[in-house]
Amino acid sequence: MPFLSAGFLAGVLIVYQLTELLPVMLGVAALLAATLLLGLRRWWLLAGMLGGVGWALLQAHWSLQSQLPREMAGVDQTVIVRVLDLPREEGRRLRFVAAVEADSGSPLPRRLLLSWYRPYPELRPGEIWQLRLRLKRPRSFASPGAFDYAGWLFRQGIGASGYVRKSADNHKLHDAAWSIDLWRLQLSQRIDEMSDVLQEAGLIKALALGIRHDIPQQHWDTLIRTGTNHLLAISGLHIGLVAAFGWLLARWLWRLIPSLCLWLPMQRAAALAALLPASLYAALAGFAVPTQRALIMLAVAAIALLLWRRVRPWSVLSTALLLVLLIDPAVVLAPGFWLSFIAVAAIIALVQQQRKRGWRLLILVQFVLLVALLPVTASFFGRGSLISPLANLLAVPLVSLLVVPMVLAGVMLLGLSDTVAELLLLAADWLLRLLMVFLTQLSTLSFASWPLQLSTSLALMFAMLAVILGLMPRGVPGRWLLPLFLLPAVTGQAQPPLPPGHFQVDVLDVGQGLAIVVTTAEHLLVYDTGARFSRRASAANSVVLPLLRQRGVQRVDMLVISHDDNDHAGGAELLMREMVVAERRVSTPTHDSTANTVSCRAGDSWAWDGVVFEFLHPANHQAADNNRSCVLRIDNGVHAVLLPGDIETPVESLLLETRAAQLPSTLLVAPHHGSLTSSSPAFVQAVAPDWVVFSVGYRNRFGFPRDEVVGRYREQGSQVLRTDSAGTVTLRFGLQPDAVSVREHARSEGHWWWPGV
Repeated sequence: MPFLSAGFLAGVLIVYQLTELLPVMLGVAALLAATLLLGLRRWWLLAGMLGGVGWALLQAHWSLQSQLPREMAGVDQTVIVRVLDLPREEGRRLRFVAAVEADSGSPLPRRLLLSWYRPYPELRPGEIWQLRLRLKRPRSFASPGAFDYAGWLFRQGIGASGYVRKSADNHKLHDAAWSIDLWRLQLSQRIDEMSDVLQEAGLIKALALGIRHDIPQQHWDTLIRTGTNHLLAISGLHIGLVAAFGWLLARWLWRLIPSLCLWLPMQRAAALAALLPASLYAALAGFAVPTQRALIMLAVAAIALLLWRRVRPWSVLSTALLLVLLIDPAVVLAPGFWLSFIAVAAIIALVQQQRKRGWRLLILVQFVLLVALLPVTASFFGRGSLISPLANLLAVPLVSLLVVPMVLAGVMLLGLSDTVAELLLLAADWLLRLLMVFLTQLSTLSFASWPLQLSTSLALMFAMLAVILGLMPRGVPGRWLLPLFLLPAVTGQAQPPLPPGHFQVDVLDVGQGLAIVVTTAEHLLVYDTGARFSRRASAANSVVLPLLRQRGVQRVDMLVISHDDNDHAGGAELLMREMVVAERRVSTPTHDSTANTVSCRAGDSWAWDGVVFEFLHPANHQAADNNRSCVLRIDNGVHAVLLPGDIETPVESLLLETRAAQLPSTLLVAPHHGSLTSSSPAFVQAVAPDWVVFSVGYRNRFGFPRDEVVGRYREQGSQVLRTDSAGTVTLRFGLQPDAVSVREHARSEGHWWWPGV
C-alpha cells in the first residue's frame, strides 16, 4: 500500500504541474493501464502513478466543466441559490458560498462565492433565495509567489464569484432546515454573545468550530512568527484526543455492564465509539484536510480492529493518503495537506527509530518537525521560525490537553447548562490569554522568524526528497544523496544578478491599483504597493511581499508612494513592517525624519549601479491628489522608463512645458491606469514609448483602460501590455538598443485551472 499511495500522489502531482490540461482520453488510458498492472499485482509504484494521472485528469475535466462560461461573465441574471457554510461579514459586505439549485434553469456553476453589500439581510445556512447576480470568472494575481486565488476557488469547487445586485427580485423562498452548518452558526453566535467576557473569542471559535476569520491580525502574526499557527487548524491531534475520549468512555461503560460484551466485544465497541465524537468534531470543523486525514486514519484502524486485523502505522497513513486523494485530487494545492501528512510521517519515522521516551522524545519530535516541514513552509509561507520547537513544547500540550477539552465541553453545554459552559469557556479563555502573552514575548526576539523561500518547484522537489531520505531508517541505500538534494534549495536563486548598468522593472499584477519593483545590480526600489482590500487582505501581502521573498530580498532601499490613494498606498504600512525600508519618498509634505521619510520633489536625483533615478514632479505640493503624484524617471543612458503615477492632463501639459527633453522613454506605465483624463495625444506623442503597460484590474468597474486611450498608444506604435491579461510584466533593460527582454507571467507560468479573461 505505501508504494501504491506514493505512486498515486506522484501521478496527481504530475497533472497539477502542467500548464495545459491533457486530453481526457489520456486519463482513461492511464486508468486502464493502472488497472492492468494492479491485476497483475506487479509494479505497484508505476500502477499508482498511472492511476493518479488518470484519476486527476478525469476529475480536472469534470471540475472545469462547472466554471462560468465566458459569455455569462458580467451579465446580470436572476438565480435560485441555497446558502452554504457560514456567511462571513467583511467590512461593508457579507460573503457567502451558495449552491445553484437544480431547478433554477440557469447553466451556471454548481457553487458560487458571492458578496452582498450593505444593506444586507441575515443569511442562514440552508436558506433558499432568489437573487439578482453579476458574476465573473475566477482569476488569480498572476505574479511570482502570489496567492493562487483561482486555485483556492478550484479546490472549493467554486466556479464563479460575484455579488448581489440591488433588485426587487431578491427575496427568500424557503427557510433553513436543520443542518450541521446551521448548528455551527448558532454556536458561533452564542460565543459572540459572550465576547464581552471572552477576550479570545476568536481563538475559541477557531478551536471549536474551525472559524478563523475573527482572530485579530496581531495574533496571526504572532502565531506565524512562532510556528504555532497550526494549532488553530483542528488538527489530527485534536481529533485523536476526542476519539480517545470516546474510546475510554466505551471501555468504562462495557466494564460497568459486562453483559454488553455478549452483544459486542469491548475492543470493537471502543473502536466504534471512538469514531462517533471524532466524526462530530470533524463536522464542526467543516471537514478540513487535517480532519479528513485523521478521521480516515481512525476509520482504517477501527475497521482493522473490527476485523481482528493488525495494521502497521505506515499502512494506515498510506491508506489515508490514497483515500484523501481519491476524494479530491486538488487537495495537493493546499498547504494543509502537505503539513498534515508530512508531520504524521515524520512522527511515525521518529518513534520507530528512536528508543527515547517521555520528555526527551517530545523535544526531539519538535526539532524533527521543524526540519521536516521547512520545505513546505518555505514554499507556501516564505518564512521559517527558529523558536517554534520551544513555542510548541508549551503550546501543544496546553492547547491540546487543556484548552481544547474545555472549549469543546463548554460549547456542547451551551443551552444545556450555561453556567457550567461559561465557566469552562472562561477558563479556556484565561489559558489562551496566558499563551498569547508568552508567544508574543517569543515573537519579539530578533531570530524568531526569518525569510525563507524556495525559488523554484525543482528546489522544492529536491528538498522534499531530502526530507524523505532523512526520515528513512539507517542503512537504507541512497541516504548519502541527502546533501546533494539540499544543494538546489541552499544555492538556488530565482534569477541571475544584474550587471552594472542593467536594470529590471516588474509591473506587478495587483488588480485595480499599482505596484512596481525596480531592481539594479545591488539595489531595489518599490514604487507603490497596491491596495488594501480588507482588514487582513492587501496587494502587499498577496503579491508584493511574496515576490520579494521569492527573490530573497530582505531590504528595500527606497519605497516611493506616488500619492495617498488606497490603490497605490494601501500596503505601505505592511511592507514597512515586514521589510527593512531604508528610505521612503512620498508625495505629500512631511517632517517625519525619524522614519527616513522625505517628500519627492522635481529635480531630486541619485544613481545606483550605473542607473540614474530622477523625480520630474511635483515641483511643489499644491496640487491635489492624483496630480500630486511622484513622477519618476529611470535611465541607464540607453533605455529610459517613466513611472507617472496617476497624473492627469494638467500635469502632463506641465511636463511637456518644463521636462519635454526627459519624456521620451522605452517603457511607460500608463498614467492613471488608462483613464480618459490622462494620456493626452500630445503626451503620448512626446513619450513615444516602445512599450506601454496598463496596470488594471480584471473587469474593473471604471472600464480602464479606455479604448480611446489604448488606441492612441497603438497609433503611436507602442506595444500594449495589460496586467489583467498578461499578469505581472517583467522588462529587463541592458546597455544595447535592442537589449530588452519582456516576460508576461500569466503566459509563461500559468496553470490549466486559470480560466483566463
